[in-house]
Amino acid sequence: MQETSFSQDSLYVRSILGDKGGSPSRPNVVARLLIARLHSGFSFLFLWTVSRLMNCGIATKPPRSTNMSRSPPPDITICILTDGLLPEDAQLQIRSVINHAPPIAVELRLGFYLQDHSFYHVLGISCPDRVVPDRRQLPSGHERFEWTCNKRLLIRAWVSSGAKSRSCLFRQLIHDVNIKSEYVIVLNYGNSLEVGWWEALLPLLEKGTDYIGQLAWHEYSSAELDLIQTFPWYVGVPFDRREGRIGVSYMAPGFMVVRREGLQQANIRGTNSFETGDTLFPPHGSDILLGEIARQLEWKQDAHNYHVKINAPIPQN
Repeated sequence: MQETSFSQDSLYVRSILGDKGGSPSRPNVVARLLIARLHSGFSFLFLWTVSRLMNCGIATKPPRSTNMSRSPPPDITICILTDGLLPEDAQLQIRSVINHAPPIAVELRLGFYLQDHSFYHVLGISCPDRVVPDRRQLPSGHERFEWTCNKRLLIRAWVSSGAKSRSCLFRQLIHDVNIKSEYVIVLNYGNSLEVGWWEALLPLLEKGTDYIGQLAWHEYSSAELDLIQTFPWYVGVPFDRREGRIGVSYMAPGFMVVRREGLQQANIRGTNSFETGDTLFPPHGSDILLGEIARQLEWKQDAHNYHVKINAPIPQN
């Protein structure tokens, strides 16, 4: 991990300790530990230890082994990317999911793009005492961590500290570990969940809706139309039109629910629609292409964002 400056991390230390409002003795201990490491870089084990001190008090027993008790297969998977967010916004978004998790088995998949501070904050508030998360270094250059928050919540986190793209990180969230739940919720751009979100969404899942979210519109260029017809999922369904112009209705970035099979169809025959879309249809190409996949394959769709706090405007072009 890259070396960080004294001033930058001093501010980070003060911000976290201030948020905790702890006694004078405990913040002083944590601050000394952090400052001692400012010029040599942060190791995972060191920052894990500090996160435990900041959020759970000073441990009196040694960490438990990484052989964690496994959560049951998830009934829902929630994916969050934190790129482009201030650390406090990313942390607020993730806490909204942890605090308002439904009463079922949940797998929370987190992508941290140049957000190491947010990762260690979440680790501190969600990893039980004396549990060391399982850590894997991936061929893609990402690090993957896994821990069980409680009997119903399994958390996996992918951390990118280098120049990896958003679509590359999202691909890791979706494809690095097989998704076992029927539905996947994608929550991005600082949007967060409020009390009652699960009860509002459940009827749409129970009736078998394939693709759920807040509707947006994209008008195609001639080059985009030519490209779409080269994908293996294109089956010749006529393109949509609005006021005589060809385009597509799609679920806007920020809040989207899709069946697991739908995400697999977006990656069929080795064609990664997410990475191709974000390269050729910036900045929301993967979302746009998923909307066209839904049209071509005739997915059942519903507009929905009840009890979801929307912080990002819906793009229209």
